[in-house]
Amino acid sequence: MKKLISVLFGLSSLGLTAQTEVSGIISSNTDWTLEESPYLITNNIRVNNGATLTIAPGVEVMFTGLFSFQVFGELQAVGTDNNKIRFSSANTTPEKGAWKFIEFSENSSGALFDSDHNYLSGSRIENALIEYGGGDNQSASLKIVNTSIYLHKVVVRESGKSGVSFQKGTGGTISKSVISQSEFYENFYNGIECSCYQYNKSLIVLNSFSYNNGGSGISTLGGDSGGSHYFEFIGNEIYSNNDSGIDALANGTQFVSENIIYDNDFGIWSRGNGQFTITKNILHNNSKGLSALYANHIIQNNVFTENSNGGIEIKQGGSYLVEGNVLLGNDGFVAGINTQNAWSPQVVIKNNLLAFNNSELATVDSFNPENGNPTFGLYNNKFFRNTAPYEFKNRRLSYLADIDASSNFWDTDNEQIIADRIFDWFDDSSIGLVNYTPIKSLAQEALAVLPNTQLDLSIQSNGIYFSWDPNMEQNIAGYRLHFGSPTGHSYENNIDLGLVTSYFLENADPNVEYALTSYTTEADGVDDFFDGNESWYTVFGEEDDVLSQTPLLPSIDFYPNPTKSVVYVNSDFASLKVYSINGQLLLHTASKTIDLSFLSKGVYFLKIYDKDNTLLGSSKLLKDSF
Repeated sequence: MKKLISVLFGLSSLGLTAQTEVSGIISSNTDWTLEESPYLITNNIRVNNGATLTIAPGVEVMFTGLFSFQVFGELQAVGTDNNKIRFSSANTTPEKGAWKFIEFSENSSGALFDSDHNYLSGSRIENALIEYGGGDNQSASLKIVNTSIYLHKVVVRESGKSGVSFQKGTGGTISKSVISQSEFYENFYNGIECSCYQYNKSLIVLNSFSYNNGGSGISTLGGDSGGSHYFEFIGNEIYSNNDSGIDALANGTQFVSENIIYDNDFGIWSRGNGQFTITKNILHNNSKGLSALYANHIIQNNVFTENSNGGIEIKQGGSYLVEGNVLLGNDGFVAGINTQNAWSPQVVIKNNLLAFNNSELATVDSFNPENGNPTFGLYNNKFFRNTAPYEFKNRRLSYLADIDASSNFWDTDNEQIIADRIFDWFDDSSIGLVNYTPIKSLAQEALAVLPNTQLDLSIQSNGIYFSWDPNMEQNIAGYRLHFGSPTGHSYENNIDLGLVTSYFLENADPNVEYALTSYTTEADGVDDFFDGNESWYTVFGEEDDVLSQTPLLPSIDFYPNPTKSVVYVNSDFASLKVYSINGQLLLHTASKTIDLSFLSKGVYFLKIYDKDNTLLGSSKLLKDSF
């Protein structure tokens, strides 16, 4: 067995001049100093139990090959903002996986924290860079096995596998690890992962970045079988990962809060048993915003914008409260809140704003439970300018309890229009009823400010003139203009315009993106987007800006409905079109007597147009069998 050795020598082939060569076992307290840096790892290193290795600020630890650095004792690697510690490859042009890993074993001196997650004692790495590890098919550049660690202002990048991996050893309950103000990027697999299967682990990730990883930004892998974990993922920015932003997949308690999650596949994928709270997150431009399975989920006060396959999806078992969220401009089969693949959870959907979402079927749908008669509530929500055959589709069978969809704002007070936008027993007698009265007016529903509409800008020689329609809510206190460095969730600058509907900005750059928000009398500058006291951004010049807040189209006067064959139309029009529920055009005519005997039994849509092809009205048609 090799002992630890230290010699100074030249190594021009590696582009280095003088360094300290190290390998073997460290069995007593040892300091690695800046004066003897860089430290060249020529074989495996192990810090024995009872020994502490202290690495000074500015020290470089360079691996010459596929070697590992194991801590069975304690590691104190604490750099400074201006003098960071570096763990890297000694190769002149290193690549991912050039060395194995740094490992903290279950025998090491684990980190301890107070109840506010402040570090007290034990192993830690602060102000350090860890790069090009994870080689030889190892799980990560940094492995924490059945112990705890404190990582603060640590960058882990270019790993041949994951950046950091928390792993099971012999099992048991593990005291919490804390990661704060750190970055994980360009790793082959996950930025941060926890293989949390059947043991109790606490992991806190705060105010960190995880991006451009080949897997997920943060993942607890398949840890929902056994164990009782405690996780907090708070205040992080997670983006451009090939898989999920956050995979919250473990039993126990999970808090996912105040994260900005965008440009991933899934924004959040949450699965397990226990209490999961997902609140005050921004989920923007992911393939899917949130997919939640099992557990008692509280999904509250989040913002879901422009996710391409839906905002919120609820699947399989569990219990769900979906409250106070903003779902804006999402696309998909069910672009708002999709519960059609749930089994038998209790679902309550209330106080949400669903606006400008584009669905092939419905903005929100229910599910047919596998067992029992669980509650499904849909009330006090605001539906506004969504594009879908239905605002709500009921899938529960007729012998189950009717759905409570009372006190929603449906973008109109016309009961016929509302009825046409809800799929229930009147459309299919095997499905239960939806009770949608009383109907709430916009003035009664103060929460969740609607996005701004009818935005216009005029570029002039000395600036830009902006104008917009006033919001319909009665408690609007003013508007803000935002511009500069758009990220999809923030802007560099903003101007409080007060309660006006136009503004001239002198010397404004016409090549910059501008957006508008409106805020209420209750806005206090703290969490206003999440509390519903400030609208989400509406960008000047985008297609949705031309939408006005005029009432929805009236229904068509026709009979009979349902029909077995012929329909007679009393409304005036120049042309009429019949569409399938999936938007396929089936008939185009100018006649007021329409033979629909060629259609099979089902639900269709009639739309009438004037001579300029302007849509005059839309109604649902039920085709019965012969």
